[in-house]
Amino acid sequence: MPRKIDTSLDISEIIKATYKKKFPETFEMTDETGYHLDSIPHGVLGEPSKILEETLEFMDSIKQKVDIMALLELSDLYGAIESYLEKHHPSITMDALKAMSDVTKRAFSAGHR
Repeated sequence: MPRKIDTSLDISEIIKATYKKKFPETFEMTDETGYHLDSIPHGVLGEPSKILEETLEFMDSIKQKVDIMALLELSDLYGAIESYLEKHHPSITMDALKAMSDVTKRAFSAGHR
């Protein structure tokens, strides 16, 4: 049975303790909060750190039970993934990722990968 993600955790503390040490050039931690209750690291557009930032903001929105904000964060996450592809894999498009997602869904619905 798949494990569920506990969205009540302050995941930013885990990031501060691990990722910031490993990748200090791609994270800017602030203790400022605005829309979000958790302190979330600011990533760099086109880098994995931006994808992580948007994911954490999405999780924080879910924790706050604000659906509109959560959907906005999903849109931002889409943009972060798109920017990552443009920078690191310019020949791969979001359509290619969608095609792979469709294959994965088909495999899971068939019961095997």
